[in-house]
Amino acid sequence: MPRVTENRLFRLLHLARRPTPWWLALILIILAIPLVQILGALLAGFVLYGLGVRSIGGIQRLTVPGSLFSLIASLFTFGLPLFLLWIWVRWYEKRPFWALGFEWRRGVWRKLLFGLLIGLVAALISGYAAYALGLVRVLGGLSQPFSAALLLAFLVQLLSYVIQSSAEEIEIRGWLFPLLGRHFGVLTGLLLQALVFLFIHSLNEALSPLYLLFTLVFGVFAGLYVLYEGSLWGICALHTMYNFVQFILFLEWMRLRPIADPNILDIVTIPVWLIGIVILGFLLSRRRPTLRGG
Repeated sequence: MPRVTENRLFRLLHLARRPTPWWLALILIILAIPLVQILGALLAGFVLYGLGVRSIGGIQRLTVPGSLFSLIASLFTFGLPLFLLWIWVRWYEKRPFWALGFEWRRGVWRKLLFGLLIGLVAALISGYAAYALGLVRVLGGLSQPFSAALLLAFLVQLLSYVIQSSAEEIEIRGWLFPLLGRHFGVLTGLLLQALVFLFIHSLNEALSPLYLLFTLVFGVFAGLYVLYEGSLWGICALHTMYNFVQFILFLEWMRLRPIADPNILDIVTIPVWLIGIVILGFLLSRRRPTLRGG
């Protein structure tokens, strides 16, 4: 077995008295978590039905009630698997949940702010590039004028995406990646976690090869990002802001509509993440123990 990397995120794995075997971790991520997400979505559906929501697709996401409904859906669909992972880490592995990459150390706020900035810039590039290339159209301006109620809806939706995006990062980059890297080495673990990220997203319907390429490239970028930072603070912030700007600001509020591929806003950012991979790879190459182990 390769020596464990000197990266901080990987060293936190030593806090586990009984680390999960890599093969079991893969089974849990690939099979168990998607099933729990389906269960969570069903539970969310029952709760929302009880609140008078007859169709998830009919939720007005930019109203305060609609944003609260979205938050409930995220809590069940993404929060339930995360809660079960917390139980597993706490009672099976016997390590604290913060050891998945959430140490409260000096520089946390800087990591959060920098992650938010990168996510915002990437999302803005996607919107501008798609519009400039004629890949999206605008449906007659903003869906509604800015107001205090809209701002509150934005904040609730942002919280919803904090849950959704952070859940993915915790499960794959915070938990699975170090377990794979511990057994196979960091580079192989990096590729495997990106492939798992790709597989999970491939379960969605009507995905083009270019979108799957985007998912793979982003998975590699995110893995390198947590290696460089040694925590999940930055990547969770980045992922949250990126999704929030695209789905809520662009698609819901500004009413951008893809002309062909529904995931074109993601696809046009492939060069952005490739550049990020090159930059992070260069920076990490100067920390040789991070990539070669011990």
